[in-house]
Amino acid sequence: MEFAGPLTIQSSDNSRSGNRELHFSFTPEFKSFDHTKRVEVFKTYITSLTEQSNSSDDHATKQGLLLVLQFSQQLLPHLEIDEIPLEEIIVVELTAEDQGHLITDLLNNHTLN
Repeated sequence: MEFAGPLTIQSSDNSRSGNRELHFSFTPEFKSFDHTKRVEVFKTYITSLTEQSNSSDDHATKQGLLLVLQFSQQLLPHLEIDEIPLEEIIVVELTAEDQGHLITDLLNNHTLN
């Protein structure tokens, strides 16, 4: 599933650890923006995630949104100082089984704007 926003998110199982992994990458459109525009777009994305999580009544969706929101908030300062290579895929390993299921539910049932 593709999302409208600066990130694409894919979920996979790590066969060695048995944990779920999230693979975050930046969209081609986001990578084409200049630094100032990237920061502006990413801040808007964080605001949108916050609004979506606040308005969601579904527990699994809300938890998945909060997970992506927390990751995005931690990523923002690094984007602001332009220290992240945008071509890289960022892998986040989820060690709690419940969190892995929550993000899978989010990816299968919701669109992040």
